[in-house]
Amino acid sequence: MVRCDISVVLSADEDEETLGDTVRTALGDDAGVVESLEVLSRTAHEDLPEAARSRLGTQEGQVNLLLRIVLRPLDRTLTSDEANVIRNTIYTAVHQGPVLELI
Repeated sequence: MVRCDISVVLSADEDEETLGDTVRTALGDDAGVVESLEVLSRTAHEDLPEAARSRLGTQEGQVNLLLRIVLRPLDRTLTSDEANVIRNTIYTAVHQGPVLELI
């Protein structure tokens, strides 16, 4: 099992169901390795500290989500590199902000 927490910027009207659909579509055949996708926190642009707004580049009508992704393939163990590729694929698929924070 691999657990990843990522911070993404989304439109404020984006819901969890659409988010899950976006992740499954982006991962294609690898979608089955995602055991869970959980929203840990949702913070509106206006509620973010100025330093966070500046770092993330959020705008009015956007939110910052902290997502916890649990990866657990049933048939194998993921390497760190494989988990990082999946995490980055999810991040780039759902993130709608101007600043990318990939590892």
